[in-house]
Amino acid sequence: MVIRMTQVFAGTDLRLMATTLARMRQGLKVVGAVPEFRHGHQRVAALEDRLESAVSPALHEALHARNAPKAQELCEILVAIGRFDAAQRTYVAAHTVRG
Repeated sequence: MVIRMTQVFAGTDLRLMATTLARMRQGLKVVGAVPEFRHGHQRVAALEDRLESAVSPALHEALHARNAPKAQELCEILVAIGRFDAAQRTYVAAHTVRG
């Protein structure tokens, strides 16, 4: 599991990262009581934080540039990892007039 994620996160395919994390989270629901996987949820959450940190600034830029297809793609990535709130915060930040 860790080796696979290291390989996935070494790349640049954000959608693959999100899909892999979503599958890992689902798998952990099944094996959650197994001692070998007791820290799995923490590891997945840390990787989700890392992915959110990569996606949110790119989403902000896409929204600011009015690049709807890119913004939608990045929003879908955040939703796939359960971070809809991050997508909302980024949307609000991109559309807030700073004065």
